[in-house]
Amino acid sequence: MRPFNSATVPLEGVQLIEASAGTGKTFAITNLVLRLLLNPAAPLRLEEILVVSFTEASTQELVERIGSRLRVAALALGQEKVLDREDVFLLGLLREAQESGRVVQAAKRLNLAVQSLDNANIFTIHGFCKGLLSQFAFESSRPFQVTLEPDPRPWTAQAVQDFWAKETYPLGPMYLAGLQRNQITPSGLLKLYNLSNRASLELVPLPPPVQVPGPERALELWAEWVRLWNPEELERLLVQARLNQKSYQPEQIQGMIQTTGAWVRSGWQPGQALPEKFESLTRHKVVAGTLKGQVPPNHPLLDLAEELWQESARLEEALKIWSLHFEANCLAQVGPMLEKTKEAQGLQFFEDLLTQLDLALQGPQGPKLQQMATEAYKAALVDEFQDTDPVQYRIFKALFAGTAAPLFLIGDPKQAIYSFRGGDIFAYFNALEEAGSPLNLGVNHRSDQTLVEATNQLFDRHPRPFYFDRIGFVPVEAKHPDRLKIGRPDFAPLTLHFVHKEKFDPKQPLPGPQRGNGAKITQDWALLELPHLVAQNCLDLLGSGSTLDEPGREPRALVPQDLAVLVRTNAQGKAVREALVKRGLDAVFLGEVKLYETPEALDLARFLKTLLQPLRPKELRAALSGSFFGLNAQDLFQIAANDEQTALWAKRFGELSGLWKKQGFAALTAALGSVTGYGPRLLAQAGGEESFCRINQLLLSLLQETTKHHLTPSQTLHCLETRTNGEDPHAEEVLLSSDRPAVRVLTIHKSKGLQYGVVLVPFAWTAVRTPERSLWHEPDPPYRLKLDLAGKGTAKKDHPQAERIGQEALAEDLRLLYVALTRSKHQTHLYLGPLGSYESSGLSYLLYSDQTGALVADLPKLDSEGLWSRTEALVGELGAGAKLRLAHPPQTDRYRPPSAPAPKWQRRSLSRSFGQGPRIGSYSGLIAKATKGPAQELGRDLDPKPTAEPQPTGWGEKVPLWEFPRGMEVGHFFHSLFEHLNFTQTAPQSLEAAVRRELARFRLDPALWTRLLVDWLPTALGAPLVPGDRELCLGKIGNLDKLVEMEFTLPVLNPVNPAALAQTFEALGQTAYAGQLRKLTFQTLQGHLKGFVDLWFRAQGRYYVLDYKSNYLGPNPSDYQPARLQTEMEHHHYPLQAWIYALAAHRHLEARMAGYDYENHFGGVIYLFLRGLNQAGQGSVFLRPDRDQLEAFGRLWGGQEG
Repeated sequence: MRPFNSATVPLEGVQLIEASAGTGKTFAITNLVLRLLLNPAAPLRLEEILVVSFTEASTQELVERIGSRLRVAALALGQEKVLDREDVFLLGLLREAQESGRVVQAAKRLNLAVQSLDNANIFTIHGFCKGLLSQFAFESSRPFQVTLEPDPRPWTAQAVQDFWAKETYPLGPMYLAGLQRNQITPSGLLKLYNLSNRASLELVPLPPPVQVPGPERALELWAEWVRLWNPEELERLLVQARLNQKSYQPEQIQGMIQTTGAWVRSGWQPGQALPEKFESLTRHKVVAGTLKGQVPPNHPLLDLAEELWQESARLEEALKIWSLHFEANCLAQVGPMLEKTKEAQGLQFFEDLLTQLDLALQGPQGPKLQQMATEAYKAALVDEFQDTDPVQYRIFKALFAGTAAPLFLIGDPKQAIYSFRGGDIFAYFNALEEAGSPLNLGVNHRSDQTLVEATNQLFDRHPRPFYFDRIGFVPVEAKHPDRLKIGRPDFAPLTLHFVHKEKFDPKQPLPGPQRGNGAKITQDWALLELPHLVAQNCLDLLGSGSTLDEPGREPRALVPQDLAVLVRTNAQGKAVREALVKRGLDAVFLGEVKLYETPEALDLARFLKTLLQPLRPKELRAALSGSFFGLNAQDLFQIAANDEQTALWAKRFGELSGLWKKQGFAALTAALGSVTGYGPRLLAQAGGEESFCRINQLLLSLLQETTKHHLTPSQTLHCLETRTNGEDPHAEEVLLSSDRPAVRVLTIHKSKGLQYGVVLVPFAWTAVRTPERSLWHEPDPPYRLKLDLAGKGTAKKDHPQAERIGQEALAEDLRLLYVALTRSKHQTHLYLGPLGSYESSGLSYLLYSDQTGALVADLPKLDSEGLWSRTEALVGELGAGAKLRLAHPPQTDRYRPPSAPAPKWQRRSLSRSFGQGPRIGSYSGLIAKATKGPAQELGRDLDPKPTAEPQPTGWGEKVPLWEFPRGMEVGHFFHSLFEHLNFTQTAPQSLEAAVRRELARFRLDPALWTRLLVDWLPTALGAPLVPGDRELCLGKIGNLDKLVEMEFTLPVLNPVNPAALAQTFEALGQTAYAGQLRKLTFQTLQGHLKGFVDLWFRAQGRYYVLDYKSNYLGPNPSDYQPARLQTEMEHHHYPLQAWIYALAAHRHLEARMAGYDYENHFGGVIYLFLRGLNQAGQGSVFLRPDRDQLEAFGRLWGGQEG
């Protein structure tokens, strides 16, 4: 073991750092950053240090922790008295700086680092790859125009569906039956593709293809079988024959005949399975079953069964091999299909970023790319390195190994539990091979001393606690003494609850297993009743009198939010939460529950369906019993028996239905709370807050869909039902987690990186689960990953690598157990006993192995007493910090929170005032309250709703886009369309490709709108932008003469408020509009004004600003006349925006353009109302102030002119 020391670790080469749970990994990273910044030999700037993690959450934590550490260090160097005397690392830095006379210099460097935190290079792995590819696009051959798609699932699912449709369409019934028999489905192929989509995976060669026999002979035999089928005669023959009674008892024969008869009646296709027990009717089976010395029965059906059995077996074997090649063909084709789609759509997935950078580093430009990267990054720190994969490790090794830049790989292989996400512990093993023995962090900053010691003993006593020798266990020391004074003598920091079969009394309210049922408790019983035991133990803990005494805080009793229950699956988590709620304990499950899979989603679908259908008593009662109304059986019975009440409820539903159909889903959502009263009713119930949150999130989600896609009521219901049925790949919303004080229930995977006061782990005894497919790593470096398509189902058990596959699954189960047992600060409760297949679990391997690391041979034979004795001896080895206790059957008492004195509230008086300091404002912020629009991204204006909803005026001429959808999302669509459009490429095929891409991106129906937009775009591109100048149009602006979405920032040196704006516009002669400006209510702005220009272009030697507007003003061309446009402009304060644009453009050109002349070089500001554009110049608003006026406007904001 090599201990890690932040102050002395070499700042060179590749350093592998292992940080056990709770040992301060993030703190160590912040110290390394400080060392690199203040290294006397070669100090770095913060921007030269690369820090990479693997999730958004961990990256954000690193940003916050590094920033906080830098501030503390900078302050300590300037004021030593504020330094924490226990911060040994900072004390050492200070002493070193004092001795070398560099305190002032070091403080300046740290203050500069604090000021440049926004420029810190702290990324996720994908963010880092994206940044590097973009920064060095030429060297990496990355496309310039590409859209990063964060969710590849819909695209992958579509590619698999396309493959399935293409390959299965020409297949005959026999091949389709073969696919079905071998359990090959589109969903299964999608899972297989996702499993195999790893750059380092190798497929095991399949058996060579075989010629599948035709179905003709099998069909002939089947037809003959149907013709000869005589069930009574065959049954009588077999019953009367002298056959082995183990296989041919009369009732067994009767079952064979009935099953075969049902098969005859249902029809059969070659490739399908024969009936169960059909082999028992074959000649060879009957002969083998005839008693010795007896004559076997004889019947043509027996010989026919023999032939049919053999022909079916021949077909089955051939179709099995054909099906394997069908799967392999899928894997070979789906990838290229996806690449073709991504290229056509201009898309990239996150995984493509890694693959592309990896290929670039291996290509001819690799050395140059490495040189440029190490010039930008003089040091690299990779967090959570145990979750890496071969591609990621290859990237970091190629970039930094063997260079002057130190590479720190920080992680903990004992916590590598994300193989299902692509994490590969064997990539970590490769790093061990190349980097040498790791450095270890040795002090636990999370858990109490006695708990740390007991956990150390639990893992250290085993010769191979994580199965693979490459993962060792190094005991850690505890920083904290025991902070929890345990109030029960049978509880300890590490408490093992033994579920003893014979100790459960079947007369208890929640009965345990009976005597005489064998040595084990069934898994079904355990999964059903263990949640109730956990709930009882939570009550015991809260009522135990245990006291938590933490430094700097008043001693207190345990409360529900101190407790966490860690489970293996979502189903276990839901069961535990329900058991806790039944006992009066508030609990929240933090699992990956899908919003549309909740009972509330089904209740909402039932309720909305009732509103749209003719009201029937049955549907009415179903809706009233759901979450919204919550009526019980007695309430429903009274309504059914009372016609007046039934009519009253029917009237209420009719009113809600009418409201929805006339005013939309938003009006229905607003009315539901008052009509149903679901809010107060649910919030008054135990656990009702979660249901209340789910309903509100469902309503919000549906409201967003209806608004975005302009859904009718029936379409809204269809959308909801599609998602509740799991048919919509986009409906993957996860429930919002609650932060209320309650017992936390979560999966072990989700708990990684978190900590809780007391942790209960009830399901660690469950058997190790091997993957569905035969997937394994070679045992020697470089540990290549292998996948055998033939190793599935029953073949997986007999696979040559079955033992290796089981070893890898066991190793991951042990790592998962380690994560669970190291989340607690004060106390851990572990449940065990003769439960299910416990001997196949990682827990049993850890507890009951011999000195060689092998599981003791007699374990499966032990009864409860024997297992208790074995466990009791083990616990004795763990020291005073561990205790073994019998789990007692749960009682029926409920949780009663301790009464607390009512707080005494006292109003505080404000003794000082706060001025409005400098800030960053935007045009959107200036007018937000005036337009009553939604909150918008800083500096971006979005197309609002029209001032009034225009109505069609007769059947005269209409503008081309009068029927096109409206709303904010459509405004986004038009902006994106013109942002990505090449104005000079007006060929129909080019326009159609661009239109289809954007329609798909914004989920607008291409079948409805493609042709309309393709026909309209030439008009829009050829429309004059400025009155009287037909040569100035979008279609003549090339890509080199334009910039899209150009950001600008104007300094605001003078305080600007609505009154000052109004006075300025009055001075400019715009008195009427100045009156509207006085009504604005924004706070005084001083600092900066930020904004974005839709299009900044150059034409005819002049520069113009252009803004797209998709406002719908009406269906007729007359609705877009200049007077009407001017009204719309002023209503939405576009004139203010136009003047701001003009000022920003003028100042930009004045600062950047040599020989700039306002009259000759600035063209003006153009607003294009897209729906009203035509070749006559209608739909365009043009503004170009006089220079004197513009500079007067500029003096309002401050800054130099001229």
